[in-house]
Amino acid sequence: GTPFGPVAGQAFRASAIRPAPVRPTPTLPGGRTPTLPGRTSRWRAAPASRAVLPSPTADLPVRRGPEDRLQGHRLPPTLPHRPGEGGVPPQDGHVRRVPEAPRPRHQARALPRHAALHEAPPGRSSTFLQLVRIRRAIMSDAPGIARVQVETWRSAYAGIVPDEHLATLDLVERERVWRMLIADETQITYVAEHSGDGIVGFVNGGRARDDTNHTGELYGIYLLESYQRQGIGRKLVGQLCAWFLSQGHATMYMWVFEDNPYRRFYESLGGAEFRRQTMTVRGCDLVVVAYGWDDITPLATSCS
Repeated sequence: GTPFGPVAGQAFRASAIRPAPVRPTPTLPGGRTPTLPGRTSRWRAAPASRAVLPSPTADLPVRRGPEDRLQGHRLPPTLPHRPGEGGVPPQDGHVRRVPEAPRPRHQARALPRHAALHEAPPGRSSTFLQLVRIRRAIMSDAPGIARVQVETWRSAYAGIVPDEHLATLDLVERERVWRMLIADETQITYVAEHSGDGIVGFVNGGRARDDTNHTGELYGIYLLESYQRQGIGRKLVGQLCAWFLSQGHATMYMWVFEDNPYRRFYESLGGAEFRRQTMTVRGCDLVVVAYGWDDITPLATSCS
């Protein structure tokens, strides 16, 4: 007879059901294809022939939280779902997550302005020092030495030495004096000469004049303000100390105004204060301090 068993009935019912029509896959703006809720990936890759529009939330602020600091990445912002934007809304119906690329755990900091100046201590550029030459002074250097001395006196000693004395400094007279000092064989003068600006500094020294504990005396060292803190002053002192050693002087001292703003320079070279006295300039009593070096050999080797 007619097969009406359970297996035959299932086969009959299965053959009586028509297959459901295949519906076309909806396409979202930007060529994206929605997926079913609950899938791990929110969007499938769009076909290569379709252009992908930029994310509308690229410029929105990022919410940070404790888990962000621990895991080292940014949380994507939470935004309300827009029905007109397409896609499948999440289960809660009002909040969605915008996928965003993770941020590197350690981002490189932007270099400050003039980064080259921050990579090495300022004023230690070997390229700059190559433009400055330390040499022994000759007679034709007298005008340049006089100019440096007058300019540094007026810039460094303003407010320390009476203004009347600074106003009377004369280049012609200073040039005449320096011609005599350069010709004096009992002392020596070294100049710092820049390839473009000429003489920018000098140092002068010789036999000790008023101290029996030190045999050599640094009479004076002057450097234009724009060339200070470049290592030039140390090189000038080193050249003078090398000459002292060649003349049999292993110790040295110098006098400095008490209010001299550059006293720390001499202290950084190892000078130790050992005496104070008062001198009169244009009727004004000024205190001067003596710095001494018991061994100038390190200065001659490290500063030259």
